[in-house]
Amino acid sequence: MKKMTRFPIALALALVASLAAGQTPSVDERITNGKLQADLGDWKGAAAAFDAAARDPQATAAQQWEALVRLGVARRALGDARGSVEAFEQVMAGHADDPDAVRFLALSLGGALPGRERWDAIWREVKLAVDGRGSARPTARIAWPGVGVVEPRGGERISLDFVDGNLGDTFRLFADFTGLNVVVQPGVRGQITLHAKDEPWQDVLQKVLAPNGYRYSLEGKVLWIAQADYVARFEPRTWKGKPVDVDFSNEDLRDALVQLAHNGGVELQFDPSVAGHVTFRLIQVPWDQALEIVLRANGLGQRPAGRQVLIAPLDRS
Repeated sequence: MKKMTRFPIALALALVASLAAGQTPSVDERITNGKLQADLGDWKGAAAAFDAAARDPQATAAQQWEALVRLGVARRALGDARGSVEAFEQVMAGHADDPDAVRFLALSLGGALPGRERWDAIWREVKLAVDGRGSARPTARIAWPGVGVVEPRGGERISLDFVDGNLGDTFRLFADFTGLNVVVQPGVRGQITLHAKDEPWQDVLQKVLAPNGYRYSLEGKVLWIAQADYVARFEPRTWKGKPVDVDFSNEDLRDALVQLAHNGGVELQFDPSVAGHVTFRLIQVPWDQALEIVLRANGLGQRPAGRQVLIAPLDRS
């Protein structure tokens, strides 16, 4: 459960005192007032307070970008799409070289952040993109490096709120929530800070993946998660094989593939480089899809070779 935001009592009292005495509030007092108004649902009052803080000539750089980000959020809540985008763009125009400013913007606008190691490596590549520029309702979004445009996908709604969650644990949560077979490509790892309230689960999953450079493909009962550029290599397909259950535990790779292909009466031929072991568990997945998933997870592909199918590394298949 999300905790209520706590404000410094001394600062809140100082704000009340300055307002009562007719004094000009300080920048901190303006921001605190805006937070209080936002918590009370008075987005108009919040926007006015944040706008005043951002324009205050006494504002430090940190106070200005915080006020601008909060102003963008408040204007968005008011339905002022253009004003919201304008505030977010001012942050990037004046503070794009400050990792804390970009981080605050990314979390406030996108609702997600990768772990610190990943953030430190990519923050300079994080961009603010605007869809529908010039229209009556432009939309600002965070563009994560190497992921491309991620379209909304829908699904049953879910709420999640955590800090520095392990990706593996998060994927298990989605497996439990959806009942899908979740297959995670070897090498996928990281952390995520996420704030999502009553949003479609597929959109929330994309929030989890994009900051870490990953994407997913949903085909039937299989949710496959991998590096964004790797997922892009495969077009979604319709699978027609009979459903099978797969339970491999450190199985020889070639033996596992032969077992799967046997369900469709297909004979395999292997490139000499194909070797290794696999651990997989899939429930009621078409055999040809299960075969393909094991191949993808091991960087392999398939192509006809006479009456057989040749299994080889993707760059040779």
